[in-house]
Amino acid sequence: MIAFASLTGYYLMIFFTLGNYTEAGILTLPYLLRGFGNMLVFAGVGKYVTRNVELDIFTQVLYYLAMVRNALGSLIPSSLIGYAEYWRTLDYQNKLATKIGQFNQLASDLHRSTCSKILGMGHTSTDAAKIAGKALYAKVNQQALLLAGRERFGLMTIVGIIVVLLLMDIHFGKPFISRIPPWRKLRHVPSKKVPVDKF
Repeated sequence: MIAFASLTGYYLMIFFTLGNYTEAGILTLPYLLRGFGNMLVFAGVGKYVTRNVELDIFTQVLYYLAMVRNALGSLIPSSLIGYAEYWRTLDYQNKLATKIGQFNQLASDLHRSTCSKILGMGHTSTDAAKIAGKALYAKVNQQALLLAGRERFGLMTIVGIIVVLLLMDIHFGKPFISRIPPWRKLRHVPSKKVPVDKF
């Protein structure tokens, strides 16, 4: 519960701090929460997967757990989320591009100020129009990325809240946590002797 609450807090804080003028120092606490949450999730999953495992295959189970975590836990979901964010960015670019025209005050102000700045540097009007168009496209692209990112972090916050509520219901609904065996029990490893006549 603490791990998923930390990850949900990371998504929530990024959702509210994501913007044009975000400083890098503001992102320190969300990324600390993300690292702490990932560490606790891996430790918790490791505890529940290995709770009934014998000590002779304990290392192998941890190896498989790390392999599954690195492949299924981060690579595949990250690629799916990145793919969805790419298409949402394109969708927001198209929506923002249709709103740009001579009656859009922000777009016309950006285009006019960029043109006057480039003309003041001694360039031709054609070069000024090209550079102003590129600046306008960069602004549209930046806004589309921010909108798609906010949508992704908002959706992940909602999913995280649902997961935390489900974990609270499962945890307080019925006791299911096995106790960790004491050290005296772990110290004693039964040795399996192979008879000589088997060779």
